[in-house]
Amino acid sequence: MMAMLFLSSQATAQFVTGEYRLDHLYTADQLREDLTIYKTRLELDHPNLYLYTPKREINLLFDSLYALITVPDNNINFYNMITRTLAAIKDGHTQIFPDPATTAYENQNAPFLPLQVHWEGNRLFVVKEYSASPQTAPGTEILVINGVNASFLHDLMMRRQIRDGFNTTYPAWIIDRYFTSYYSFHFGNPAYFNIQTLNPDKTFGEFNLKGQSRDSIAYYRESIFGEPSKDALIGTGLTISLDSSSQTATILIKDFHNDILRKDFAQRFDDYIPAFFRTIREKQNKNVILDLRNNQGGDLENAVTLLAFLLDTPFDILQSYESVDPTTWKIPEARLQPEKGPQTGKHQPQKSNFTGKLYVLINGGTFSASSMVCSALQANKRCVFIGEETGGNPVVIAGNVKNITLPNTKTSVAIPTVRYNIRSILYNVGRGITPDYLVVPTTSDLINKKDVVMEMAFKLINGKGERG
Repeated sequence: MMAMLFLSSQATAQFVTGEYRLDHLYTADQLREDLTIYKTRLELDHPNLYLYTPKREINLLFDSLYALITVPDNNINFYNMITRTLAAIKDGHTQIFPDPATTAYENQNAPFLPLQVHWEGNRLFVVKEYSASPQTAPGTEILVINGVNASFLHDLMMRRQIRDGFNTTYPAWIIDRYFTSYYSFHFGNPAYFNIQTLNPDKTFGEFNLKGQSRDSIAYYRESIFGEPSKDALIGTGLTISLDSSSQTATILIKDFHNDILRKDFAQRFDDYIPAFFRTIREKQNKNVILDLRNNQGGDLENAVTLLAFLLDTPFDILQSYESVDPTTWKIPEARLQPEKGPQTGKHQPQKSNFTGKLYVLINGGTFSASSMVCSALQANKRCVFIGEETGGNPVVIAGNVKNITLPNTKTSVAIPTVRYNIRSILYNVGRGITPDYLVVPTTSDLINKKDVVMEMAFKLINGKGERG
């Protein structure tokens, strides 16, 4: 309860009913103050603020948002307004979330849409329903939720989501993987969801689906669908599996963050990765499949450790760092200054590095440090990429995030402060790495637990693959 002390007694009463974000109003002056502080911090700290969108257009966007604030409004509408800036800034490390205290309370008490869904373009499909008496069959298409068309939901969320440059696979991956959370951010937490569907048998349906608490959803995920609990994830962040018939080792790296690997998986990168490659050497595997799908990045020293086992010549993972110069921040073409950083220069490969064939699995969730690994592998012509375009940019990104809280709405904003120049900026087209073999899982694949991306890797190893 300590995180809720900023709430008045009246606000707390609203908060407990689950209506705080809808009912609590901020004055127009408070909302404008928060927006002004957000813009100022971007200008003073963000190295890539004008990388894709000129300063004039950024200013015009903020002017239009100021003009919208004329009367008191609630947190949900403010969130929907301020997140319109994300698609203009086009930086995957610039994040905006509602008041963390409210979000934490809702995660403990509020109802959520009890569905795992999958987007195919702007069409929304059910993979699983987490409830005691499911009303939706797997593969059901959701047409409308609480009077809002699915295609509109997709457009609204995509236009308010982060991305690196002009990439769309990363925002699509986010709203696919975290749809229930972002629905809550944008629309609140209704007790019931009126759902209109196109069923697998091509009939139309309409029903009210009761929202479930996070705890209830977790219970049904584990008890009905056998999905692992948090405790069951121990030891699964870094894994290796061997296929003797094809002389292939598959390495899964879920994360490069040391703290996440230790906390969630009880693993250390420096212990597991060298051991994996010792096994590969002992078993004389000719092929390695490196699975970086859904890997959001993390500590660069771990990326370097991995690359040292995959490359056989000295390599670099980035060329330079830059930050905003406090004396020239108002001048777009002169606002950056060189910055010191630990990972520049050439790194040496391991003497016992792997020299066989390498296949790397990627998707929109391959981001930040994991996309930097892909960039180094691509620059060295080292592998075959399979899957979907990486969410992370292989040429330039921003990092070293500074977290701020806007004083009135308590909106949480993450603003990067350092530019990472991975390759020459002249090569930047604002897209991720395009796979050599495009493989996009369908709703049916997810329902049937069919890993079509992994299957393509083994087809290529066995000489049966065709270019996608």
